Amino acid sequence: GGGIRTPGLSDNSAIQAQLVEWRTARATLFAALHDFFRGSAVEDAVTGRFDTLLKSEGLSEAGKARLTGMRGELLAAFQEGRAAYQRFSGVYTELKERLSGAFCITGPPAIDTYASAMLANTLITGAAVTPASPRYVIFWSLCVVFLSALIFRPRSPFWTLIAGILVSAGCFAGFSYSFLLTSLWIDPIIPSMGILSGMLASFVFVLLTTLRQTRLFHTAYGPYLSKDRLKRVIRAGSPVPGTRILARAAVVAVKNPELSSIEHKKPPAPAETALRQFRDEVEELFENSGAVITGVHGDTVLAVFGSPLERTVLRMTKKESGYDDALRSPATRALAFLRKLARSVRGQGKTAADGTNPTRWFFGVDYGICAFMWTPLAGYSVCGLAAHNAAVLAGNGARYKARMLVTKPCAERVDGSWVSAVPEEESLFRLSGST
Repeated sequence: GGGIRTPGLSDNSAIQAQLVEWRTARATLFAALHDFFRGSAVEDAVTGRFDTLLKSEGLSEAGKARLTGMRGELLAAFQEGRAAYQRFSGVYTELKERLSGAFCITGPPAIDTYASAMLANTLITGAAVTPASPRYVIFWSLCVVFLSALIFRPRSPFWTLIAGILVSAGCFAGFSYSFLLTSLWIDPIIPSMGILSGMLASFVFVLLTTLRQTRLFHTAYGPYLSKDRLKRVIRAGSPVPGTRILARAAVVAVKNPELSSIEHKKPPAPAETALRQFRDEVEELFENSGAVITGVHGDTVLAVFGSPLERTVLRMTKKESGYDDALRSPATRALAFLRKLARSVRGQGKTAADGTNPTRWFFGVDYGICAFMWTPLAGYSVCGLAAHNAAVLAGNGARYKARMLVTKPCAERVDGSWVSAVPEEESLFRLSGST
C-alpha cells in the first residue's frame, strides 16, 4: 500500500535507507521461516541425529532415556512453532490482500492526521471533501427540524410515530445525497436524530392528550351513548365537553303521570324505583331512534333529535346522512318516530321492539334552536324554549285529550297526519286518530 507522512516525521535519507533495509530484512526473515517450517526436513534431521546418538555403545540406559525425552520435547516444540507460524502467515496474507493499494496514515498522536486523511480521500475519489463547521451543522439541523414541525400536523399517536421514522429516514437520505452532489459533509445522523427526537416528543404528547380526551369523553358522554356511538364521538373529537353549542333540535318530552300518584301514596324507595324504571324504559324505547336522553325532570324525560352528539355520530357514519335542517330536519325524524310508535301501540298495545308499555304516557314535541352543554354537576343537558314547550305540552296532554301534542313549527314540516288540537286556532297539533 501507499504511505503518507504527516508533519513531524523526518525526511532524512538515512532514515529512508534504514526503512528499506528493515523491509528487506523482514522479507528475508519471512522467507527463511517459510523454508524452515516447510516439509519434514528439520524433523528428519533431528530424528536421525538422535538415532545416531542413541546407537552409541558407551551410552548408558539412563542417558538413552534422557535423549529420548529430549527428542520428544524438541519435536513437540517444533510442531507448536510450525502451528504458530501458520496462524501468523494466514493473518499476514489476509491483511496483505485487504490493505493492498490502501493508504496508511501515520503520525504522532499530537499531530493532526485529519488533513492527511482528507488528502488520501481526495486522491482516491478525485473530489475534495469540505467538512461543515459546527455552526453550519447546527443551523441546517435546526432548519430541517423546524420545517418538519411546521409541515407535519400530529394526528393519532400511531401515525405520529410512523411519520417520525419516515421523515428521519428521508432526512438522512437527503443529507447523504447532498454530500455526493456538493462534497459538503454534514453528518446526517445529527439532523435525523433531531427530527426523530421531536417526533418522539410529539408522539408522547399526542398519546397523553388522546388518553386524557378519551377518559373525559367517557365520563361526559358514556351515560348517554352506546359504546359504538361513543367511539365515533371520541374519534371525531367533538363536541368538546364543557363547550356550549347551539343547534336546531326537536325535543320530545315523555311524561308518566302515574309517577306523581306513586310519590304521594308510597314511600320514597318504591317511588325512586318506579322513576328509574321509567327512565330505563324511555331509553329503551328511543334506543334505535338516534335521539339522546338529556335528563329527567320529575315525571318527565327529555329525548332530543338533532343534538350535537347525534349530529356527530351521523357525520362519522358513512351509511347515514346527517341533518340539513331543511329537507331532513330533526323535527321530521322525531315525528316519524312518534307515528311509528303510535301505530305500534294501537296494533299491539306495546312496542314490538322493546316490549315497553307507553300507552299511558304523554308526549310533547317542539322544534327550535337549543343550547347544549355538559357540566360535571348537571351532566349533558338541553336548554331553550323548545325544551320548555315540549315539557309543557306533555303535561297538558290530558287536557287536550291527546297522547301526542306537537307545536306548529313541527307540524309544518311533515304531511297531514297531524291535525289541530285547538279548533279555534292552529297552534297545537295532535296525531290524527290518536286520543
